[in-house]
Amino acid sequence: MEGSAHTIAKRTLNTATAAANNAVAITLAAPGVGFRHVIYDLQVSYDIDPDSIPAVGGITITEDGVLVFDVDITKSGPAPLYFRDGLEFADNAAVVVTLIAGGAGVTGKSNFQSA
Repeated sequence: MEGSAHTIAKRTLNTATAAANNAVAITLAAPGVGFRHVIYDLQVSYDIDPDSIPAVGGITITEDGVLVFDVDITKSGPAPLYFRDGLEFADNAAVVVTLIAGGAGVTGKSNFQSA
C-alpha cells in the first residue's frame, strides 16, 4: 500500500554494537515511494573515552550515500542527540547511521528511534 505524499515510515527502535576497533552501521532501506524516514533521537556510547587513545569516535548519517550529519564524540557516553522536530529525509531515501570506530580496544553502541 502506497502512502500519500510525505507519509512517515513505521516507527522503530534500531540498535547495534560495534566490536572493538570496528565501526557499526545501521541501514534503513528506502521505505517506498511516498514514504520517508525520520530520526527522532540518537544515543551512542563507547566503553572508554575515545580521547584516552589516539582516535576520536563519532556519528555520521548519510541519505542515499550523501553525508548529511557528522559529529565527533569525545566522551564514553552515553551521548544523547535529540532532533526536536525529527531529522527528516527525502521521499524513498535510504539512510545509513554509522558509529565511527572509537579506536583500539574500544567497543561502541548505537541506538536510535526512527520512523
